[in-house]
Amino acid sequence: MKIKCYIRACAIIALNLIMFISTSNGNELNLNKEIFCIYTLDYTSIYSDAELSIALPIENNECFIIKDKNDDVYKVIIDGNKSGFITKGRIQHLIDYKFGKFISNEEYMKRAKQLTVDKGLESKKKSKLAQKFKKIGIFKGKQLWVKHKVDVLVPFQKVVFDDADFTSENTIQIQLQSGEDLIVIDTLCTDKELAKKINSMFYRSSPYDKWSSKVNKHIGEGKVFIGMTSEQVVASWGEPEDINRTVGRWGVHEQWVYGKAKTYLYFENGKLSSFQD
Repeated sequence: MKIKCYIRACAIIALNLIMFISTSNGNELNLNKEIFCIYTLDYTSIYSDAELSIALPIENNECFIIKDKNDDVYKVIIDGNKSGFITKGRIQHLIDYKFGKFISNEEYMKRAKQLTVDKGLESKKKSKLAQKFKKIGIFKGKQLWVKHKVDVLVPFQKVVFDDADFTSENTIQIQLQSGEDLIVIDTLCTDKELAKKINSMFYRSSPYDKWSSKVNKHIGEGKVFIGMTSEQVVASWGEPEDINRTVGRWGVHEQWVYGKAKTYLYFENGKLSSFQD
């Protein structure tokens, strides 16, 4: 009898200890609340497999509302327009590592109102940017030709302008269509520098009609030859890392510097006269 009591007492102490450890953590999962907001996501920690990444299509600063609870799996609605699933353990993980927290209905409504305001401001900003693109002749469906290599784009590649938006104050994300592929490139640019930046990246009409077949062939192969203009060299090799310019009675002499290996191109009055590598 004493042994049984001793065992029972040890079990009660152990159970109390477990309850103390779990409740002493202020971040313990509270199942009485149903709205959870994400601050920051560590995708490698949350999405250990592709299935879970599809199950919870959520981004930073989004919230999900728990709708149905089925054992350890919760069905959730993400900010009113996306649905997904998440386990209790993953919610606890988000709390423990301070990726997010449960919030009250009042906090959620306040946040929703602020999001509406923010989206309105973003929409106005994007609309203003679209108007600036239109002023320089760029609009959805406009055909463009790449001047020089930019990310995955190659010289003379034909693309179609699709959309653009600010990703930060000084960065514009441009969406282009090339065949069936959607290409997204980020470029450092303010709205004041927009026209200059776009003109440095794209031709408005086919360059194949502009230059000889020899020039077009060299540009397509990423090569240069004596007699090319500075514009043609940029189309083939891109912008140089540095330009050293000398102006005299004979005209303008320029030295263009390319690459870590320091290849030097020399121009006389805008035409390639010699090079050194």
